[in-house]
Amino acid sequence: MPFSLPSSILSQGLTWEEYLENTYAPALQKRRFDQNIEAAVLRHFKNLKLNRKIIILVHPPCGDCAWSVPYIMRLISESSVLDAKIFARDEYPELMDELLTNGKRSIPKVAVLDDDNNLVGTWGPRPAVIQKYVEKSVGHVDRSEWMPKVMKYYKEDGLKDLHREISELFFED
Repeated sequence: MPFSLPSSILSQGLTWEEYLENTYAPALQKRRFDQNIEAAVLRHFKNLKLNRKIIILVHPPCGDCAWSVPYIMRLISESSVLDAKIFARDEYPELMDELLTNGKRSIPKVAVLDDDNNLVGTWGPRPAVIQKYVEKSVGHVDRSEWMPKVMKYYKEDGLKDLHREISELFFED
């Protein structure tokens, strides 16, 4: 059966501002949200026409969430037709279980819904290039070895890949 989110759950999600009030390192995440983003990147989101609801599943201490979610929310905030809500993965296990990545509760997880709350696309938990590296590393290399490489990736190239992949969720016919 296809995924369709009940409206009652969607209303329980947090806005970006509410999330910042209750998250890990809010000042850092606010700085990441406020970072300079190329005008062409922002213009893509300003020009979107289709209404979409966005669910973002997170775990606040997660490094991938701390890098990705502020950037994703900044892009979404540029649009007048996107409505995003943030959910803590551990508080909404039934929602997380509908949006598994390779059978795992990986976060962050972005889900895009149409006007009828039907799933039209997902992204997560990290850009595909670094996700492949993580999948090869987990269980074979200690987290203390692979996680710094993931964080370095975000600092160097990750936001470009993240923008491209998130934008692909919103290309319209």
